[in-house]
Amino acid sequence: MDLSSCRGDLPLHCAIEFGKGDHFPIDACCKTVFYREFLSIDWRNADEKSLQDQRHPHHQWRLAGQFPGTEMASEISLVHSVVVHFCLHYQEFLCQSNVARTGLDPFRRGYPAHTVHPARWHCWRFLSSGLSSGAWTAGAGVGPIWTVLRPGEDMRIVVVGAGVVGSHLAERLSAEGHKITIVDADPALVHRIDDRLNVQAIHGNAASPKSLRKAKADSADLVIVVTDRDETNIVVSLLAKSLGAKKVVVRLRNLELTSSACPLLPEAYGADLIINPVDATADKLLRLVQNPGAFDVFDFADGEMVLWGYQISKGSPLDGIVLKDLRKRYDRVPGLIVAISREAGLVIPRGDDELRDGDQIYVLLPRSKTEEFKAIAHPEAESVDQVFIVGATQLGLEVARRLEGVVKSIILVEKDRNTAEKASETLERTLVLHGNIADPDFAAENRIGDADFFLSLENGDAENLTNALLVNKLGVRRILIRTEQPQFLPILKQAAVGEAVNPRRITVSAIMRELRRGRVIAVSQVGDSGAEAREYEVTADQAVCGKKIMDLHLPKDSIIGAIQRGDEIFTAGGDSVILEGDHVIIFALPEAVNAIEKVFTRRRGILR
Repeated sequence: MDLSSCRGDLPLHCAIEFGKGDHFPIDACCKTVFYREFLSIDWRNADEKSLQDQRHPHHQWRLAGQFPGTEMASEISLVHSVVVHFCLHYQEFLCQSNVARTGLDPFRRGYPAHTVHPARWHCWRFLSSGLSSGAWTAGAGVGPIWTVLRPGEDMRIVVVGAGVVGSHLAERLSAEGHKITIVDADPALVHRIDDRLNVQAIHGNAASPKSLRKAKADSADLVIVVTDRDETNIVVSLLAKSLGAKKVVVRLRNLELTSSACPLLPEAYGADLIINPVDATADKLLRLVQNPGAFDVFDFADGEMVLWGYQISKGSPLDGIVLKDLRKRYDRVPGLIVAISREAGLVIPRGDDELRDGDQIYVLLPRSKTEEFKAIAHPEAESVDQVFIVGATQLGLEVARRLEGVVKSIILVEKDRNTAEKASETLERTLVLHGNIADPDFAAENRIGDADFFLSLENGDAENLTNALLVNKLGVRRILIRTEQPQFLPILKQAAVGEAVNPRRITVSAIMRELRRGRVIAVSQVGDSGAEAREYEVTADQAVCGKKIMDLHLPKDSIIGAIQRGDEIFTAGGDSVILEGDHVIIFALPEAVNAIEKVFTRRRGILR
């Protein structure tokens, strides 16, 4: 096959099939071996220097991050100078290194030739179909572009376990464009997943090499193991890693297996990361108790910044205030309201928005300023002196243990005498009582109504909901209950008897947070809307470095809440310039998340 007669670009599979790697665009100045020299690159560790060392005559190759407006998030593109392109319909582009200065195309006038693709956008190669690369927006471009899997993007992911957590993860990850295979031993669950989601669902025992190979776990970028049994999860994790899975994330519920006292490291289980739902849920409950006015608390900037969720109640100083008047009424407002949640959904607020009774607001502020904001939002807020916990479960014991150094008085109630006795031996500063709060005499004798927080952490959802209903009329300031099944959440909300923490949702959020891409230091899933708060670290090679925020053209459904620069933390404005080393904290609604990611992971020198 005479490759020199090829018009445009030769599909990679053809080059391999014919044993040829040379590519000669018609009349082009590039006569260098094109494909063969890139076959040996370790793409997952490639950097700009290693690409330039390939001695291509035009060194404008880049590992391209996300491009604005592109839906091809599954690809990685190597972008090169326009002079090696052959454009089928625009002959003016043939090998003219100064084509951008010829004035033939006003769109590109004044730009160096190597910065603008002749087809006005990015070329992509679709290796799976073997099609030549082409500009899929404006113009008809053909160019020698190689695309491969981009690390952290369009991954091949195997999810083992099709329960609530597994199915939710599969749904979320599939919606992001990843190729998902889910495995479960329950045929009913597999059938339901197969009908509902655009994923490959496999029925089989995942604790067998045969099932894992069928799911192609041996070549997966990521295996997530979330069956209901820790023992099964450990076996699957070990098998997946030994078969060749690049990364394994496993859920283990037993705190003894994940505590610092355990002699085994995550690697002993074949895992790169272990998520313990008890630990994650206890951590969230601790944050809520420590911030009594908040319904959600997220940490950023090494704990120096917090995203604080606060519900406005009737009579609050914030009830009825227009945002643009907030700073007029209060000389120093220590934070920025980045989102408002109402029945219609979550919105990014504007100056004319009025805060109303029932609004849930998210405020980003320095941790040192939380008391100042509480004084504005809820001046009558009291400190937390007593916490009442029901259920000496794993979660109940862990929460009590963590609160012992935080709260003056902790009372733990357990219905089973033996369990209560064991709990009293384990805990140091917690008063453990054997009893049943459904008994009116017990509730009155122990003055449950005086508690600042009531936490029902039994293993059964029905028991926890019943407990909340029983103590709701006793005067407890705040009620939090554990619920495993999502269907209980609207019941609790409608009954208005307390708030729920869902370990399964917390587990999903923890896993999703670990899977985020780019230079993301921290990611928090906000509520159930899919909105995210992210913290990006800015490096010198990022396109945002040195730019004003107003010049970033961020989507309207996003807002930069704060910038940490060294020891200084400040609220960002349109004139704020992003510098190398800055930590930028940004809030984005679901529809803006992908666009934000593209803005903050784009590198300098990339075509756009």
